[in-house]
This record gives sequence, structure tokens and C-alpha cells, in this order.
Amino acid sequence: MSYKPRYLEKQRVSRGPRSVGELFAIKFRGMGYLFGRVVRENCGYNVTTKDPRLYSELKGVYLLYVYAEVAQTLDTVPSLSPKRLITPPMLMFGFGWTLGYFLKIRVDVLTERDVLRVHCFYRTGRTVEDIENGRRASTSYYNEHGEPLSRRYNPCREMGYEGLGSFENEIARAFGLPLVEF
Repeated sequence: MSYKPRYLEKQRVSRGPRSVGELFAIKFRGMGYLFGRVVRENCGYNVTTKDPRLYSELKGVYLLYVYAEVAQTLDTVPSLSPKRLITPPMLMFGFGWTLGYFLKIRVDVLTERDVLRVHCFYRTGRTVEDIENGRRASTSYYNEHGEPLSRRYNPCREMGYEGLGSFENEIARAFGLPLVEF
């Protein structure tokens, strides 16, 4: 069975790479518009290797922010503070645009105030190295490029790339709505 959105409404298909600073709108059925922003491009990681930085630049993987405020029109863009995120920053490919669910509004130059100082992703489990050395499962923290962090920074999300279904469910969960089955 293929994924069918429950809350995301199609707007307009957009192809091509996204730009850092791109503001986009997401029409959420029954609520209005949420806004998001492309904060980094070419992000990614693969922690199954001994050095996750080997996969630190995956073309077409974007670090996205989605803000908590809802607007009824595209003309009413709310405050875009990283203190007002509805979810921790997430890594996604460009499917939101190519399938028509993310609508480009404009491209802004990002300032220091627009971006969290550190982006944090965690992974819990045992690596091959842990198993070889008899260590128990542990939690490791990485930035959006797979570079290790010395500790957890909030907000922090589990390591992984979001698809549209998990993206939609995360937003629905934040608003207390039923989750999408797929």
C-alpha cells in the first residue's frame, strides 16, 4: 500500500535543488498553513561506518525547521524563531516540493538569530565496535553532517531521514491529531 496523506494538501510541484534560507509553506488540512525553512543543504550521515563523516554531504538532503504557528493565509508569515519550532530540526530529501506539498514562498538570508547553534541527532544501540569490545548499548550524538558531538543538545531527534508520512505524523502528533496509517 502506498502512502496517502491525511492532512497535507497539494499546492504546487517544484523541482530542482532548494536554497538555504528558503521559506516554504505547508497546507495542513483543517488548520491552515505551517511554515518551514531550509537551514542547511547536502546534509547526511551513515553511522554504520567507523567514520560517519564519510557520508557527510549527501546531495539533496536538507536540514529543515518547521515552526509552530499556524496562519490562515500565505500573507501572514509568523515569527520564524528557532525557539518556536514544532518539532526538532529534521533531515529530508526534496520530496515535499517535487510532490507539491511544500510551496516555496521566498529565500531569506539567514542570520545567527535564525539558526540554532548546534543541531543534534542521537543514535542508541551497539555498533560493531561496541560488540567487539563487549560494551553495552549506548547513545551517541551527531550533528547534521554525521560529526560526533560530545553531548546532547536540545532539541534533539533520533537519527534518520524523514519521509512525508513520518513528517506528517510528527506534525499531527504535535497538534494532538490522529496519526496517519501507512
